[in-house]
Amino acid sequence: MSSQELNYKFYSSTALWYKDVIEDIAKAQKYIYIESFRIADDEVGQELSDALIASHQRGVHVKILADWWGTGTNNNCLKKLQSANLILGGRKQLKISTKIVESELKESMLLF
Repeated sequence: MSSQELNYKFYSSTALWYKDVIEDIAKAQKYIYIESFRIADDEVGQELSDALIASHQRGVHVKILADWWGTGTNNNCLKKLQSANLILGGRKQLKISTKIVESELKESMLLF
């Protein structure tokens, strides 16, 4: 274990977990990297995409790697994130995102 202390939090419901995720996104100062199988096209997905876009607009470096099979291509949340140029996709961009994570990730990374 490194000199940094690791903190874990366990959740009894997805709703509580999402609340904390949205708060963490709002607190981010430098970067947010998210990898997700699914970004749902529902109220939670809208709140998540709005929070990520708001962070991006205030200068936080935001990149999302979302699975096309799980998320689907006819998804309004995904379209909003794509319009903001926050979605990584495809084999070539996956390699780029790995380099971003390896070179820029020094403090923490949000994965779900």
